[in-house]
Amino acid sequence: MTQEITRIGFLTPGNFDNANPYPGIEGTLELIGFGERLGFDSAWVRQRHLEPGIGSAAVFLAAASQRTSRIELGSAVIQIGYESPFRLAEDLSMVDVLSRGRLNVGLSAGVPPHSQLIGHLVHDGDWTQHDLSHQRIARFRNHLDVAYLGDDDIFVQTPFGRSGRDCSRMLRGWRIASGMARARSFRHAGPAKTASTC
Repeated sequence: MTQEITRIGFLTPGNFDNANPYPGIEGTLELIGFGERLGFDSAWVRQRHLEPGIGSAAVFLAAASQRTSRIELGSAVIQIGYESPFRLAEDLSMVDVLSRGRLNVGLSAGVPPHSQLIGHLVHDGDWTQHDLSHQRIARFRNHLDVAYLGDDDIFVQTPFGRSGRDCSRMLRGWRIASGMARARSFRHAGPAKTASTC
């Protein structure tokens, strides 16, 4: 029995020339817009450091969200070992709002590439002692839940009045897949909106 393919997407590394990065980045944004016009269901970008490609999937996908209206946008993958789970949850929440719910997130756990060169620039202290396992992805996932920081009587005072204390009020119901495409990854992911694997 054959299965019918009902959805199709594409992955691009978003390469550019280090001496003149703008044309490559702009070309990748145009490629995603072109993919949408051709009818692709999703477009995915790699996030890599120290390479001539997209260094911040969140920033790039925020820009892509403003050039498109239908195509789903995804990261394949963000290495969680180089990220603050709390800050990444905030950034991707904003991208999901800007894209009107079209964001897909792929994360990888473990020691990320080039960590011997830049691990000490990302983490304070001895980076080798930081937890870079699936537990870091679980912390990211927890920040997306409707959990408030602090006690019930604590609020954040802003120039616009009192605000809640949750990390990502904007995002609910994601499925975050991590690691290789296997059952264990989906157990780490939790319930869901959308899944991506690496």
